Amino acid sequence: VLPSDELDAARPTGTTLAEAARQYLKNVRARKAGTTYGKYCRIVSAFLKSCKKEFVEQVDRRDVMDFMDELHEAGDGGRTINNKTIIVLTFLKTFKVSGLLLKQDWPEYINADKRPYEVEKLGRFFAACTPDEFLLFQFFLGTGFRDQEVRVAEYKDIDFEEGVIRVREKKEWGFKPKGKEIRDVPLTDGLLDLL
Repeated sequence: VLPSDELDAARPTGTTLAEAARQYLKNVRARKAGTTYGKYCRIVSAFLKSCKKEFVEQVDRRDVMDFMDELHEAGDGGRTINNKTIIVLTFLKTFKVSGLLLKQDWPEYINADKRPYEVEKLGRFFAACTPDEFLLFQFFLGTGFRDQEVRVAEYKDIDFEEGVIRVREKKEWGFKPKGKEIRDVPLTDGLLDLL
């Protein structure tokens, strides 16, 4: 049995995983949208449940591989596992824990073939909409806005003379354009008439 002073010296020290997660998520909350923060919280929390290490400096390749295995067993596909693992590795890299995975460790997946909706299907969809739903989905389609951009869009954002809608920060709703991308989006005459 080691004397207590030697035992203390042999114990690992550093930042606990829980404290590292708290610090990291605090920074994410200050810099990212609320939905992004929520997603990061869920993923980092899942990693903390998976990883049995006490300190962030102790995390190794096996811990990340075990986390990926758990995601696979839970039914996540390759792309989802890849995306969640990137978030975990970004979290760890913040605390100088990097270079954990090898190229062959990453899950394989096939990029989905993205096909536009057929005109006939869109016609049936819009025919089934109420008037309010019709306007909402025409707005999504005509602007290409993200969900949060649609949620905070206001009538006063539309410049009918210029034929654009402005995407700006909305402090009252805690909204910042993604990538701080303040921009004007042109509107078709048809959508302007509907609005």
